[in-house]
Amino acid sequence: MVTEPNSVTVTIPTYSQATFWYQFIDKDTFTLENIESKAEIIVANPIGDTSESLAPLAINNCNRNDLILGAQIDFTYTSAPYYDNSHTDTFYAVDKDCTFPTGNSNFAHFKNLFNQGEVEYTDYDASDNEEACLVQTSFQNPLSVDPMQLYNNLTHFDLPYSMDILMFECGTTANDLIVTNVISIEIDTLSPLVAGPTVDGQSTNILTFTANIVSPSETVVLKY
Repeated sequence: MVTEPNSVTVTIPTYSQATFWYQFIDKDTFTLENIESKAEIIVANPIGDTSESLAPLAINNCNRNDLILGAQIDFTYTSAPYYDNSHTDTFYAVDKDCTFPTGNSNFAHFKNLFNQGEVEYTDYDASDNEEACLVQTSFQNPLSVDPMQLYNNLTHFDLPYSMDILMFECGTTANDLIVTNVISIEIDTLSPLVAGPTVDGQSTNILTFTANIVSPSETVVLKY
């Protein structure tokens, strides 16, 4: 029997154990009844400070308590000039150590990390205090082009697909990103790309995916 959310209980109604030495005093078996063992399920925290499978994406983690194991959240892509630390339903393209090339090739490098239905992962350790940068482009219409290019690569993924992504903390601005954690997610559904409203005179494309907050490890530890 599994008791939600954190324990497993095993019960054996009756058990008979044959004896050897006790047979000399006419005791052939011992019968035990209602044997019960309970173990606590220890699942890894979805939020950590290191990763060996970091994807170049980030979400905001300022004043929110919904990023818990098992939660399902819809995230919409937002380009760098429209970054807002108060938005909890957006995700961003991020260069974790500001090493991508500049200009249009900046976003081209980013989207190619999602090539052929696989993320080109990197390692991450918060203690390294690396400087992170939002991925920007000089395309004439990045609000339309960038979501479309990323969407075209994500359509090749076999979903669900698990990865770790960065978390921006309170006090973060577009020019001063504060990154202290990573979170493990599983992209469950990629919504069709749709045309959005006109923003600052530019046409837009809306890219949204549904993500589940998951454990960074498939290993479940039982604590007795």
